[in-house]
Amino acid sequence: AVINIITQNAKDLNGLHTSAGWGSFDTQQYRASWGKQFDNSAEAALHFNFTDTNGINSPIGADSQSLKGLPSNAPGNSQLTEGRYDLEWDLGYKDFKLDGRFINKKTGTFFGQASILNDSRTEQNYNDYFLRLSRDWKIQDKLTINTQLFHDFFSSDNIWQLTPSQFARQGFQNTRTGGEIQADYQLSAAQTLIGGFSYAKEQQGDLISELGIDPQHLMLAPPITAERTRKHWGVYLEDVWDPLANLRLTVGARYDRYNDFGGTFNPRMGFNWEVVKNYSLKFSYGTAYRAPAFGELGLANNNTLLGNPTLKPEEVKTFETGIIAHPIKNLTAQATYYHSAINQIISRVTPCPAASCIGNSGSLVAEGVELETRYDFDGKLQGSYISANHVLQRSIQLDQQLADVPRYRTNLTANWAFDNTWSSFAHVLIKGETLRTAGDIRGSVPGYALVDLGLLGKNLFAKKVDVSFNVYNLFDKRYYDPSLARLSFVGDYQMPGITFFGHVSLRF
Repeated sequence: AVINIITQNAKDLNGLHTSAGWGSFDTQQYRASWGKQFDNSAEAALHFNFTDTNGINSPIGADSQSLKGLPSNAPGNSQLTEGRYDLEWDLGYKDFKLDGRFINKKTGTFFGQASILNDSRTEQNYNDYFLRLSRDWKIQDKLTINTQLFHDFFSSDNIWQLTPSQFARQGFQNTRTGGEIQADYQLSAAQTLIGGFSYAKEQQGDLISELGIDPQHLMLAPPITAERTRKHWGVYLEDVWDPLANLRLTVGARYDRYNDFGGTFNPRMGFNWEVVKNYSLKFSYGTAYRAPAFGELGLANNNTLLGNPTLKPEEVKTFETGIIAHPIKNLTAQATYYHSAINQIISRVTPCPAASCIGNSGSLVAEGVELETRYDFDGKLQGSYISANHVLQRSIQLDQQLADVPRYRTNLTANWAFDNTWSSFAHVLIKGETLRTAGDIRGSVPGYALVDLGLLGKNLFAKKVDVSFNVYNLFDKRYYDPSLARLSFVGDYQMPGITFFGHVSLRF
């Protein structure tokens, strides 16, 4: 496990911060951050992060090759190595801001293409960067306009093992370039209108497709996808109105237009009403969509899965209602019911010329109840809290409970602050059993409970040093996440046992 670090701005940093962490699976993480505010209204923050790990090496007893009696790397272990570095920047001058991020990542695989256990010659290489220039314009006291231009780039260059003696190299580049303008107009102290327009152009190109018996000397092969271009614009309007001191209404709508599959209109509405002091009702309804990805539209020259250029976007209708209560000081409790209906689901369908194809098939209904509560201590125990979250969920597709979705999930957390310097936490995750897909004769995947513990020391040694030490899966519970039947995978994915991660940070 790797610690999650929240990115700080120039004001928060005000100098140089460095950190290092080490943990199980030969995991190591190093980070350096620098930030400064200048006298001429300029500011800058830079962050560099490096992570390297050997991964969990989950045992894999058999794959689709060994099940047929063919040469195979199984039994063996997954190759979940990962090396990653990323650079973030946030530069500002008066009302202008330039921010972005670059990520380079090299990883192994849990289970490769065609349900084959891959060896160390498998490589997955990814590059991703994002760049955005924005400015806020204060036109008058009641009117603010935000403008931004952005460019997003993603590339993939992967070597997969199709059999122990056959390899494939596949890659592509995706770019997304565009801009957005948004206006916020305050009609009154109780009502604000928000409207905007966005435009983006997406492109996929620089395709790589090679095959051969030696991953270092592969030959050209027909590409498994196609070069594509998509243009998309959208316009939206939202009204946020407080007709009463204890009531907020929100009404809005958005229209999006794509050159490759047409337009979609999505309204939304909701309210938050404090019926009596410390007790509020909330309600929201809205629709949304998911546009088909380039790979879903154009996947080709593949014996196992083919794309579909006539796909339509998935459509989602969501309803949510609940109550928020503060029955006593420092205690918050919340109960929420949600219901989502997804139509024109993009998924694998049969029959088709390949083993399966991508198509719009059927609908899915997901509903559930989420219960949350948290109590924050005060006085000498300020900084300590206990919290609980419990979700009961049900997802139905084709009149059957959806597979691989746990029936319930519970999170229990306790954070104890010994003083202003030292604190500890305990976390318990309880996950219910998950069902199999129709036709899968294996039994349900058992549920499990995991316990994590942590210790944190802040502002040590003249307030220049922070330290932490975390233990995950304290009781070394052996547990599994479900594998799909179509992967010809024996058993399920074994997840990591007890793991450790320690972290030290210094401020200069």
